[in-house]
Amino acid sequence: MTKVHIAGVGHTGKDESRGERGSNARKGDVDLEVTINGDTATRVATVTKANDQNLGPLTSYTTEKVTLGFDEDDDEIYTYIVDPQNIPAAAIKKTGRPKGSPQAQLALSALQLASAECGAAPPSSNHIPNNVRTINLALWKDYFLRRTVAGQERTESGDRAFRRAVDRLQANGFIGIWGDQVWLASQ
Repeated sequence: MTKVHIAGVGHTGKDESRGERGSNARKGDVDLEVTINGDTATRVATVTKANDQNLGPLTSYTTEKVTLGFDEDDDEIYTYIVDPQNIPAAAIKKTGRPKGSPQAQLALSALQLASAECGAAPPSSNHIPNNVRTINLALWKDYFLRRTVAGQERTESGDRAFRRAVDRLQANGFIGIWGDQVWLASQ
């Protein structure tokens, strides 16, 4: 069995409510659709169709124009670099608690407790915001499992519940994850 991920890129017409331009046949087989909107400085990625996650804002980012040089006509050659650390706070609306998932609420509570008790300055990284306290993902999972009915017992269902909670919290902008480090996005 070969594991393959196929990503298609399209664009909407002038009326975004009508969806992607061209044939609509591909939309029937899409597991996840993300629409990117915004002005030239700030972009917001929003989940507009999903099989296994909530709809709504996924992330936002800014771009920085970088000049690479000039062509033979002396026209500027440039590209844009995504700056994930410069995320405008107003671009993603967060509620105080994740809705619809007791596991996500429990996981967020466990992360808050673990961060307060064990959080530390993150390792040096361009991918982790400054001034946040991070903890190891495995430690957070331990805190989560201690608060469940099964306690610290490792079970397949406990692992699945934790993974779903992590995915939901990350998709809704409550947490950040890089490598094995996790942090509260609202810090």
